[in-house]
Amino acid sequence: MPYETTLFQLPCGVQACRLEARGDFSIEDTRQIYQQLASGGRLHGMPLLILTHELSSIASDSRAAIVKVGGEQAERWEAAVVTSTVLRVTINFIMRIQGRKKTKLFTSEREALQWLDARVGENAAGG
Repeated sequence: MPYETTLFQLPCGVQACRLEARGDFSIEDTRQIYQQLASGGRLHGMPLLILTHELSSIASDSRAAIVKVGGEQAERWEAAVVTSTVLRVTINFIMRIQGRKKTKLFTSEREALQWLDARVGENAAGG
């Protein structure tokens, strides 16, 4: 499977999901993840830390599905660690199309976690 999800607790005390993507990401992988993130799914509404260190490519039909469905998922806080320049350009383009305001890209996991914890902590405190 080209991705793995694990649950962890942010320093602010809120449970989050670490999504590690690897290899070639297909449309079926995208569908499986969106089922988990959708209303009623086990990861619905949960903050996401997305790691792409080992991700090689995202299939074109998968990118199209992410653009179409991903905007509906834009209500959660997401921090993505993207070290590949090609993937960074692709993801930035998708984020602009979707109008995402709660997703930010980082080059290190430490920075991503700090940002995610601060945003989620502010939200939990009513800020």
